[in-house]
Amino acid sequence: MNRIHRQICPLCAVDVQNAKRAFSKNGYSINRCDDCGSLFVAEIPTAEDLAKAYSKSYYTGEIYHDYASKEVSRKKHYTKLLNWLGRSLPKTAKVLELGCATGDFLDVAKARGFTTVGIEISQYSSEIAVQKGHTVFHGSLEDHVAGVGKLGPYDAVFLHDVFEHLVEPRQILKTLSDLLSPGGLVYLNTLNIDSPTVKHFGSAWSQYVPPIHLIYPTKKSLKRALNECGFELVTHATKGPLFYDAGSHNIWIYLHYFMRFPVQLFG
Repeated sequence: MNRIHRQICPLCAVDVQNAKRAFSKNGYSINRCDDCGSLFVAEIPTAEDLAKAYSKSYYTGEIYHDYASKEVSRKKHYTKLLNWLGRSLPKTAKVLELGCATGDFLDVAKARGFTTVGIEISQYSSEIAVQKGHTVFHGSLEDHVAGVGKLGPYDAVFLHDVFEHLVEPRQILKTLSDLLSPGGLVYLNTLNIDSPTVKHFGSAWSQYVPPIHLIYPTKKSLKRALNECGFELVTHATKGPLFYDAGSHNIWIYLHYFMRFPVQLFG
């Protein structure tokens, strides 16, 4: 099946006539939008592309050397996150996670007393999360809007290292605004191509990995997309370089790589 070429920028929705090819990776063209400055993969991956990309090997060597072995450290991070963000949520909050993988965040949220729902594109990892006892929809949010909606509305939605994987981010953001309770929160962390790390490596940067990563925002373009899709930016922060880049290339001095955006819905 042939891949469909994007007609608009996935972040600002401007016609692709305002985008120029920057470079190619893994057989995909990566374009830069002249309007918002983001980079994006020009070809939309097929269902077959995505199924192959998120197979068992994604978690056991192709992308993650041994995903399961880092469960404890991930849960420590999620616990700290909920200790901070949880103060803004009801004690019996209902939360939705996009890209829940094997359910580590859902484990932590459920232990806290929250009602949890997950969505996961990988059949391999979604089955593990279901085996843990979680309610998880296998596929994309677009595939399961009705089912997810019946279990809502949600007090918070979490996207841990997921935003850059989305095929249609604006559509997802608009759907999330419909699924949230008034005043509900979205927490996401994603890549930041304003980073000195990215500028240092250029097209050789480790995170240019289509069809897994499809969107590469700037801080400005991400904020713009959030605002245009009905969200108010409450707080954000840039973090240090990815451990992968820092450890592999000894560049701990490069900062401002990751962004975390808890976002509050208007009204």
